[in-house]
Amino acid sequence: MSGSFFQGMKETFGREESITKGIRADVGEKQVAIDLEVYVEYGKSIPAIYKDIKESVARNIHQMTGLELVEFNMNVDDVFTREEFEDNRSSSKSRPDSNRVE
Repeated sequence: MSGSFFQGMKETFGREESITKGIRADVGEKQVAIDLEVYVEYGKSIPAIYKDIKESVARNIHQMTGLELVEFNMNVDDVFTREEFEDNRSSSKSRPDSNRVE
Protein backbone atom coordinates (compact mmCIF):
# COMPACT_ATOMS: atom_id res chain seq x y z
CA MET A 1 0.00 0.00 0.00
CA SER A 2 1.35 3.35 -0.92
CA GLY A 3 2.75 5.82 1.55
CA SER A 4 -0.08 8.21 0.82
CA PHE A 5 -2.66 5.55 1.71
CA PHE A 6 -1.10 4.82 5.10
CA GLN A 7 -0.19 8.47 5.65
CA GLY A 8 -3.84 9.38 5.15
CA MET A 9 -4.85 6.66 7.61
CA LYS A 10 -2.27 7.86 10.11
CA GLU A 11 -3.47 11.45 9.88
CA THR A 12 -7.08 10.36 10.21
CA PHE A 13 -6.58 7.83 12.96
CA GLY A 14 -4.06 9.79 14.99
CA ARG A 15 -1.46 7.98 17.02
CA GLU A 16 1.12 6.01 15.07
CA GLU A 17 1.11 2.93 17.31
CA SER A 18 -2.60 2.34 16.64
CA ILE A 19 -2.38 2.56 12.84
CA THR A 20 -3.14 -1.15 12.33
CA LYS A 21 -5.87 -1.39 14.95
CA GLY A 22 -9.06 -2.42 13.19
CA ILE A 23 -7.19 -3.95 10.23
CA ARG A 24 -6.66 -7.69 9.79
CA ALA A 25 -4.94 -9.30 6.82
CA ASP A 26 -4.72 -12.97 5.93
CA VAL A 27 -1.85 -13.25 3.47
CA GLY A 28 -1.20 -16.21 1.21
CA GLU A 29 1.46 -16.72 -1.44
CA LYS A 30 -0.46 -14.86 -4.15
CA GLN A 31 -3.61 -13.57 -2.48
CA VAL A 32 -4.74 -11.55 0.52
CA ALA A 33 -7.98 -11.15 2.46
CA ILE A 34 -8.62 -7.97 4.44
CA ASP A 35 -11.02 -7.28 7.32
CA LEU A 36 -11.42 -3.61 8.17
CA GLU A 37 -13.29 -1.89 11.00
CA VAL A 38 -14.34 1.68 10.30
CA TYR A 39 -16.32 4.63 11.62
CA VAL A 40 -18.56 6.40 9.13
CA GLU A 41 -19.82 9.96 9.07
CA TYR A 42 -23.59 10.22 9.46
CA GLY A 43 -25.32 10.80 6.13
CA LYS A 44 -22.53 9.31 3.99
CA SER A 45 -23.23 6.40 1.65
CA ILE A 46 -21.78 3.26 3.20
CA PRO A 47 -21.94 1.28 -0.09
CA ALA A 48 -20.02 4.08 -1.86
CA ILE A 49 -17.43 4.23 0.93
CA TYR A 50 -17.05 0.44 0.78
CA LYS A 51 -16.54 0.51 -2.99
CA ASP A 52 -13.97 3.33 -2.83
CA ILE A 53 -11.97 1.77 0.01
CA LYS A 54 -12.02 -1.70 -1.56
CA GLU A 55 -10.76 -0.36 -4.91
CA SER A 56 -8.04 1.70 -3.23
CA VAL A 57 -6.89 -1.17 -1.00
CA ALA A 58 -6.84 -3.67 -3.89
CA ARG A 59 -4.88 -1.28 -6.13
CA ASN A 60 -2.35 -0.35 -3.44
CA ILE A 61 -1.80 -3.93 -2.27
CA HIS A 62 -1.23 -5.08 -5.85
CA GLN A 63 1.15 -2.20 -6.63
CA MET A 64 3.22 -2.77 -3.50
CA THR A 65 3.21 -6.55 -3.25
CA GLY A 66 1.79 -8.05 -6.43
CA LEU A 67 -0.83 -9.83 -4.31
CA GLU A 68 -4.45 -10.09 -5.42
CA LEU A 69 -7.19 -8.96 -3.03
CA VAL A 70 -9.65 -11.89 -3.00
CA GLU A 71 -11.79 -10.95 -0.02
CA PHE A 72 -12.57 -7.57 1.53
CA ASN A 73 -14.82 -7.22 4.56
CA MET A 74 -15.65 -3.82 6.03
CA ASN A 75 -17.45 -3.64 9.36
CA VAL A 76 -18.97 -0.30 10.37
CA ASP A 77 -18.27 -0.02 14.11
CA ASP A 78 -20.10 3.25 14.60
CA VAL A 79 -21.68 6.20 12.85
CA PHE A 80 -20.79 9.73 14.00
CA THR A 81 -21.64 13.25 13.01
CA ARG A 82 -18.58 15.25 12.01
CA GLU A 83 -18.76 17.10 15.35
CA GLU A 84 -18.88 13.86 17.35
CA PHE A 85 -15.93 12.48 15.41
CA GLU A 86 -13.83 15.61 16.04
CA ASP A 87 -14.77 15.63 19.75
CA ASN A 88 -13.79 11.96 20.13
CA ARG A 89 -10.59 12.50 18.17
CA SER A 90 -9.59 15.49 20.32
CA SER A 91 -10.28 13.69 23.59
CA SER A 92 -8.41 10.56 22.42
CA LYS A 93 -5.32 12.53 21.44
CA SER A 94 -5.27 14.32 24.79
CA ARG A 95 -5.05 10.99 26.65
CA PRO A 96 -1.52 9.55 26.30
CA ASP A 97 -2.62 5.97 26.99
CA SER A 98 -5.46 5.97 24.48
CA ASN A 99 -5.39 3.33 21.75
CA ARG A 100 -8.77 4.21 20.27
CA VAL A 101 -8.82 4.54 16.51
CA GLU A 102 -11.12 7.14 15.01
